[in-house]
Amino acid sequence: MTSRRELLNRSLYSILGAPLLSANANPAPAPPAAPHQPTPAELMNRPRLERLMKEEGIDAIIGSTPEGVGYLSELWMGVHDQFSGVQNYAIVAAGDPVVGIVGELDWIMDTLAEWDPKTFTPTFSDTAWLNETTGPFTATDKAKFAFMKMKHTPGDTPALIEAIRKKKLGEAVVGVEDKMSMSAVAAIQKEFPKIRIKNASGLLLKTRMVKTPAEIESTRIATDLVCGAIDDTMKDLAAGMTSREIIELVRGRLFAGGGQDHFITADVGPWPSREPNYKLKKGDLVVIDAGCRINHRYSDRGVSMVFDGEPWKKLERANAGLTTGNTAGVEAARPGMKITELCDVMLKGIREHTPKYLRNRHVYGHSIGVECPEFPLLQTGNETELEPGMFFCLDVVYHDYGRFMLLVEDTVLITEKGCELLTEIKTSL
Repeated sequence: MTSRRELLNRSLYSILGAPLLSANANPAPAPPAAPHQPTPAELMNRPRLERLMKEEGIDAIIGSTPEGVGYLSELWMGVHDQFSGVQNYAIVAAGDPVVGIVGELDWIMDTLAEWDPKTFTPTFSDTAWLNETTGPFTATDKAKFAFMKMKHTPGDTPALIEAIRKKKLGEAVVGVEDKMSMSAVAAIQKEFPKIRIKNASGLLLKTRMVKTPAEIESTRIATDLVCGAIDDTMKDLAAGMTSREIIELVRGRLFAGGGQDHFITADVGPWPSREPNYKLKKGDLVVIDAGCRINHRYSDRGVSMVFDGEPWKKLERANAGLTTGNTAGVEAARPGMKITELCDVMLKGIREHTPKYLRNRHVYGHSIGVECPEFPLLQTGNETELEPGMFFCLDVVYHDYGRFMLLVEDTVLITEKGCELLTEIKTSL
């Protein structure tokens, strides 16, 4: 039997590239070959975006949040998310296939390996300095040197104004995200008195609800990866493991599989103690909730299991209720159905085994995409209609305070004919 130390070593080796706990650690398997890398155009639902823009009378939209910029351009920069004050923008104008990119030159260059003028047009907000050029130079290097020779604008807001001028949007109706700085909006309105600014955060969220084929494939890969990581970790559980050690096992497998930006929780033993150093023992309930991204599209999966023992009656009833609810949701979900109707179906299934079940806020899951969770929520009262191309995590929880927290979370894709289940509903603990 593989020891806890050996299992952790394999996980940490895949993360750090070097053994941490022992000189005799076995490396994790080599990562699989990288899947097809979709283009930015394949990952944005441009037809849906333009239709919604037309319905709301918007000529162009400016993304300013990390998710907004990333979705419109596939320009994902860690500094945009991590440091306050960093501003990058993506501009999409109706009928214009070229996405305008605004931001810090060096950060943009580090993010995009190649620049296709048929896809992007840049407006840089500062100058990158070269001390020397020695070579040999790759095609990417040469492209970056070309960027450095382009005209730069001092400051993010002046660069955005210049980009609006390039796009000839000075008298247009322009949608912006609600987190765009008020000072930037004021500067734009001062420079272009005839421009009309509208809040377009909701429009972007509605666009992102329905995924493109490339997004669907990316989420499938991410879902398969996280399911395998959790299932393999559950098989490798050993007495004495802590939550931290279980998390490291999952993380190592996600890294080895090429997953990006992981989130992982592992609850062991009585809830809600959440003691990270609690040692797993026979009969404990283990709950793992994890996800990762492929091509910046999230997966999310929650699994519960009794370690080396049998579930007690109340836990069995709770699991029967939650899995019945998810099964009922999968069987009922179809295009045109309202989210609140789906929630009613799931609640009815849950209460077949747990009549007193009541979920706070009556939330039964959420969508996934470039964020997790993402709009819309599976929430009682939500009148949003299901559409083909929507992903949802049926995320139901049963709390017995002081004893246990049970999680059942499955991923589904709404299709033209109904609903496709991407995960296995585990009816047994």
